[in-house]
Amino acid sequence: VPASVMEQVKSFFAPLTDDDDWTPQRDDRGGLLYGVLATGLNSINVSWFLNHSDDPSVVFKDAEKEGEFNSYVTKRRVEAGEELTVNYRELGSEYLALVTGDDGGA
Repeated sequence: VPASVMEQVKSFFAPLTDDDDWTPQRDDRGGLLYGVLATGLNSINVSWFLNHSDDPSVVFKDAEKEGEFNSYVTKRRVEAGEELTVNYRELGSEYLALVTGDDGGA
């Protein structure tokens, strides 16, 4: 698979993170490890459709029990037709860099 195609494919997946939910996990060569949805590749991940905002309308919510799914919940009243947004900074440093192109000075 050409490298340019592989980069495009990777953009559909979030990097796996360490237990701190921020630090990206890396393979033996230093490359990022990416996760696949537990429900498989035929699922739609709602986060693909959430744009960034410093004042988001929804926030990420961890699963309450082992084996349940993480989700998003509204942070405030959302009007009909209003765009759903999330603060990318809350999703991890590697994800933020991926979507903004900002490597944090690294």
